[in-house]
Amino acid sequence: MADALLEEAAKATIFLATSPRGGTPVGAQGRRKWRLGKLPYALIYHVDSKRVLILRVSHLRSDWRTLL
Repeated sequence: MADALLEEAAKATIFLATSPRGGTPVGAQGRRKWRLGKLPYALIYHVDSKRVLILRVSHLRSDWRTLL
C-alpha cells in the first residue's frame, strides 16, 4: 500500500504542476482535493500565483473536511 501511495502521489504532483486547478474545490481559501488514483487517499492542496502547496494527504474515510 505504501508503494502504491508513493507512486500515485508522484503522478499527482506531475499532473498538478501542469494543471494546478484540476482538483475539486473544497472548503474556503482556494483549497482543492485530488484523489490518488483508486486509493482511498487524496491530496489537499492550495494554489497561489507561484506554486501548488500540498497541505496534507488524507484518508477519504477520515473526517478530512474538519481539517480544512
